[in-house]
Amino acid sequence: MPARLEFSMILSLVPAGFVQCASGQGDPCIRAYGAASVEPFLRDLQNSVAVDDRPHVVEMVGFPVKITADGKSRTRRSKNQLLEYCNVAFDAKVGGSIAEAEGL
Repeated sequence: MPARLEFSMILSLVPAGFVQCASGQGDPCIRAYGAASVEPFLRDLQNSVAVDDRPHVVEMVGFPVKITADGKSRTRRSKNQLLEYCNVAFDAKVGGSIAEAEGL
């Protein structure tokens, strides 16, 4: 089964450039899943975002998910609900950060 991270964790890793967060096994975000799980997850996420495979990206997310849209926090409780907000959740800034993130 592929690694599944909560969406809030993905978004917290991306703006940090992932490199700072993934600086080693001592980091709490890496300890929770282990480097062996995070590296393939990141590659899969990068590939899926690059080809705009929204259904696969949504499959990688754990629910419920909180996203901010129009200045309001919204909880998405299903894949279909998140798919409706993919343009917001994975806007150009987030997509670019995911693409530039480096592995461990």
